[in-house]
Amino acid sequence: MIEASPVTPAEKQALRFLQHYMQGLDEVGLRRLLRFVTGSDVICVTKVEVIFTALEGLARRSITHTCESVLELPRTYNSYPELRVEMENLLTSNYYTMEDIA
Repeated sequence: MIEASPVTPAEKQALRFLQHYMQGLDEVGLRRLLRFVTGSDVICVTKVEVIFTALEGLARRSITHTCESVLELPRTYNSYPELRVEMENLLTSNYYTMEDIA
């Protein structure tokens, strides 16, 4: 379902990190990610488009546009653990309001 067109080595690496992250998620984690990207915890789209940003430092974060199912993914990750920690913090934070998915 992921559609991306990475051009630079940094974009290709960020996409690999995201794919690795998604492969490690259980059903609850996948539902949280799907809800973050689409606004729904059930598959309601045919694709999720990933585009890349240059956000870094304290401004670095993934941004979604749920109406278009677009994920803006920073290309500035130096390692997979960086992406994993930031995605986990984002998807489980109280700032981003979601209902519990059980």
